Amino acid sequence: MNPKEKSNPKGSPPSEQSTEVQEVNVENVEETPFVHEPLFPTQTASEKMDNVWYGVRGLALWCIFLGILALINILQLCLLPLWYLGYKKYYMLINTHFAGLVFTFLTFVLEYCAGLKLEFSGDKIPDYESALIISNHVSAVDCIILLAFSLRKGMIGSTVFLTKKALRLFPLVGWAMWLYGFIFLQREWGTDASKLEASFKTIKELEQPLHLVTFLEGTRITEEKLKQSTDFATKRGLAPTKKVLLPRIKGLESSLKALRSSHVKYLYDVTLGYPPLDELTLHNRKAFSIYDMFGRDLSASKVCVNVKRIKITTIPQNAEELSKWAYDRFYRKDKLLVKMNNEASAKLNKRRREEELLRDSDFMKNQARPKPIQFYQLPGETLQNEPYAIQWWGSAWDRKEEVSTKKKK
Repeated sequence: MNPKEKSNPKGSPPSEQSTEVQEVNVENVEETPFVHEPLFPTQTASEKMDNVWYGVRGLALWCIFLGILALINILQLCLLPLWYLGYKKYYMLINTHFAGLVFTFLTFVLEYCAGLKLEFSGDKIPDYESALIISNHVSAVDCIILLAFSLRKGMIGSTVFLTKKALRLFPLVGWAMWLYGFIFLQREWGTDASKLEASFKTIKELEQPLHLVTFLEGTRITEEKLKQSTDFATKRGLAPTKKVLLPRIKGLESSLKALRSSHVKYLYDVTLGYPPLDELTLHNRKAFSIYDMFGRDLSASKVCVNVKRIKITTIPQNAEELSKWAYDRFYRKDKLLVKMNNEASAKLNKRRREEELLRDSDFMKNQARPKPIQFYQLPGETLQNEPYAIQWWGSAWDRKEEVSTKKKK
């Protein structure tokens, strides 16, 4: 079924429309109960043998990934003196190529090897545009999906994450993140504030092309974390959420304060919609793991990626107003995800009733089995055509130099 598209009014840019935030009473959005009866056939013996193949292939891909990281770690350490000798720009430019190679490999594994489909919707996002990115957090694969988005925008080598300090200790992966310039936070505001200030100072000095990703929830959503978020909302007199956690504001406040006077002019509000029901996934798990990405076939599933483009200058500066703004953005995410769940439940139940009524008819026998990805999408959003295409990961820096040269002339 084609999505219901909302066209922009003539002469009104998408960035202005996306800043309009309406208060959402999530308590009024009820989830549709779902009758768990199998609609899709169970795996055959040959498909189970395929799982063995995917496992072997995943092990090979993981070994290649670790080999690339080990080589890059060595090269990064050799080049580290450039940073301390004052050649920060050249160090970052070279690291952009290293990061782009690793990040592109991960997106290739996700979309080509695992076969996961990404469906983009929302505002049309221009290429090579620096931005602060906020997103809901479901699984570790979120990071790879956001990298896939950056790849399509020519920013794959310029993507940096705000992440937990503990990850820096991970062999190879954590070391590469640290040497590349990921911003590690301890969740102690006194320490984190100075760390953010120093990082943003360097970013602004170099006018570094940037997709800076932060998960405002602070952690991946689980039943326990959702309960804690609900308790917090109840104490504060806020509406509870069902599919996201309420955001934390301090990191966002500091980031926006620093970026208002920088080359980063936009914020991208990203909503990730994983398969809303277990039945719509091959392995009966709605959120995928890194293991699933490397070692399973995800071609029967898709993740819906909604992106809203917002001018940073339109976002409130006052802490209280910014907090309300952030809550409204996450209430919007919650409403979208609950609606997607409800529509998927309705479509599945409708299909089940049709099969019950027409089980022995020639019409049903001649019908092709529906694919799980046909049963869900983020409702009321304009789809964007964003095919997977590998781009030169230094293109954002090349573009920056090109623009800089034109300005001098």
